[in-house]
Amino acid sequence: MARSYDLEFRLARASRLNQALNNKHWTRTLLAEKTGYDEKTIRNLLAGEVVRDQTIIDVSQALGIAPELVNTIQNIDVSGDDFGGYTRSTHATYESYFHLYRRSFSENGKIFRGVVQIRWEDSDRRFNFLEYYIQGEGDDASIRFYEGPVYMSSYTSLMHFLTIFQGSVRLATMVKMRERDGTMRGALLTQYEGMTFVQPTVTPVIMKKLTNYDIENKAKLDIGFISTDDADYGYANHQLALTEKEIVKAHFA
Repeated sequence: MARSYDLEFRLARASRLNQALNNKHWTRTLLAEKTGYDEKTIRNLLAGEVVRDQTIIDVSQALGIAPELVNTIQNIDVSGDDFGGYTRSTHATYESYFHLYRRSFSENGKIFRGVVQIRWEDSDRRFNFLEYYIQGEGDDASIRFYEGPVYMSSYTSLMHFLTIFQGSVRLATMVKMRERDGTMRGALLTQYEGMTFVQPTVTPVIMKKLTNYDIENKAKLDIGFISTDDADYGYANHQLALTEKEIVKAHFA
């Protein structure tokens, strides 16, 4: 059977090996001595790098656990390496609609609320990010969206959502979801059309996971600026202030 050493599998195996090492109260140096390998090889294995099968067998036996040589997750959905090599099943919590909040580019105090979606695309073998917008007005208004890939590295706590339309690029970089309430915080790199020219623009942004969201009936009401009278204004303002203070790093001379 051919073995597929994708990133998610190697990192999961490395996690179990590290746990076994901790359970024995061994150091990596001691593990290297007991198995006859140099510390670099041990370090590579415990970091999820590609190593020889015999190394996996020897180290696993020394730690008292069964060696894992065959990728047991090879038959499930896994993104391409360029997108991070992430598995759909371990990130299923992100498959949802979200409210996206950012401050107004032109008026202080105003907050824009958008609707976005993360969904798995079988044809692309990855998560895609959809940012909805309303085209037209009144009875002629329709729901449209921009769509792009989701990049997610197993080596960082960040996710990247990229959308491109007619040469214009928008990149949202978010810290992966940790809170039980489904909040993600990050920054949006986009462009703002000023009075005389289009300016590169960076703004803090937050995303709040939604449950049982009806895009057809709610999007037209949800997308747009909110005021202090709206129920979620306080939440959005507080989370954006927290993001500005603790999450996003901006450096200017």
